[in-house]
Amino acid sequence: MGRLRRRGYRSYRGVKVVGAWAWLPEYSIGVASEVSTDEAFQTLYMLRRVYFILFLLLLLSGVAIFIFSLLVERLQASVRRTALAARRLGQYVLVQEMAAAPAAWCTAPSHLSPSARRRETPESGTDQ
Repeated sequence: MGRLRRRGYRSYRGVKVVGAWAWLPEYSIGVASEVSTDEAFQTLYMLRRVYFILFLLLLLSGVAIFIFSLLVERLQASVRRTALAARRLGQYVLVQEMAAAPAAWCTAPSHLSPSARRRETPESGTDQ
């Protein structure tokens, strides 16, 4: 079979080319072909450029994901600290938050006399 020079060489015109040749024994002749390296490897050069760009995009997206995950972790830690601080009320710790308090809980304390309780509880414009 013939040979292929992949690295290229200078043709008689001084242009860098890639050549291939084969000897045809039934005709006792050799056939050679030369193509300029730019033309022969045009697809390879384009694929190299595309793969390089894709690699850079992959690298940049990996860095962006890493930075984003650090940011999310920092924000979550801040929220955890804020939630913990909100649960501490002075020397007390809020164990369970109650929903809207029923009206019975908002009345005057039971240690007051009935007349004092009536004065302490605001009613709709009437004073008892």
